[in-house]
Amino acid sequence: GFLVGGVYALIALGFILVFKSSGVLNLAHGEVVAILSYFLYQIIAIWGLPAWLGIVLVVPCGAVLGFLIERLFVRPLLGQPFLSVMMMTLMLATVLEGLRYVIWGADSFKLPFTPGGLWQLGPVSVIPGTAISFVAALVIFVLLLLLFRYTKVGLSMRVVAADHEVAQSLGIRVKRVFSISWAMSGAFAAV
Repeated sequence: GFLVGGVYALIALGFILVFKSSGVLNLAHGEVVAILSYFLYQIIAIWGLPAWLGIVLVVPCGAVLGFLIERLFVRPLLGQPFLSVMMMTLMLATVLEGLRYVIWGADSFKLPFTPGGLWQLGPVSVIPGTAISFVAALVIFVLLLLLFRYTKVGLSMRVVAADHEVAQSLGIRVKRVFSISWAMSGAFAAV
């Protein structure tokens, strides 16, 4: 449960980044995770590319998807009531779900590189895929902590999360931070 919770925390991080920066509750985020999972399956199992290449390809695809969602669907609604933008993300989730069913069907899958069996750590049994996902989530959290603390982009994101008007008065391009946040959210969904 602890390991799975870490993975869910990474998914929640995508929600939080977008909500704190742009004030949008992205109801399509879960479907973005699903689409990117199926796309990774497509790359590895159907196209036959190596697993490492699939992983390397799917993360930037997630970032691009997040960026496109912000640019095409959310940005035109900036300044509109919160509910309007939230309904747009709900509609987008429905469209992405339908697109996923059209392309890949409703069947579940197992990625070919996912280790099977159980790891025994003393009296505790651990599912290898879950443990690896937890470690990846932990690495992302540490990198994000370092980004927020030690980079100009991270500081800009923190200021925008606190107050858009103050950020603009300090010369921070708020819409650029929105785009970065949505792209990061998409990349986290891929991870």
